[in-house]
Amino acid sequence: MAIDDVGWLIGITSGIGGVIGTFGGAIWSPPFIARDRRWEVWWPAWAYLMCVPMYVVTFMTGNLTLSFSLVFVTALIAGSSIGPGIASVQSLAEPRQRATAVAIVMFCSAILGQGLGPFGIGARSDWLGNFYGVGGLRYAMIGSLILLVWRVLHFFAAGRILDRDRVS
Repeated sequence: MAIDDVGWLIGITSGIGGVIGTFGGAIWSPPFIARDRRWEVWWPAWAYLMCVPMYVVTFMTGNLTLSFSLVFVTALIAGSSIGPGIASVQSLAEPRQRATAVAIVMFCSAILGQGLGPFGIGARSDWLGNFYGVGGLRYAMIGSLILLVWRVLHFFAAGRILDRDRVS
């Protein structure tokens, strides 16, 4: 595929999946959170954990239909974690600090996710290209999943102390 076509298709599939997932998470997660408030952090933990193996298949497969289908599904699942994740930030911040707390989370997400993330993957891809050729990008992307696993571990850890630290 031409790189323009790849970019366009990834943008469309991940964008639509992310939007549906974000609204879906706002609908699907409240019954879980109503039963146990720790689902504010468990929901993102489970969502991201489910995405890890799907991302590996996405990056490793040669089947374009499977790859783009998984891009959509992972965006949908990961997107469903946004509402509960932001709700957990607001539950832990004092009322006068909630906007600042969410702004800090969003700022860090933008800097790491849209700034340093692509740069780091690109740099690692260039380095791995010395060993794997064009496959370097594939392995750089898979290597970046360690950060997703790190996020999962922290969400589960937060679930252990969430009730103790909750403000509201």
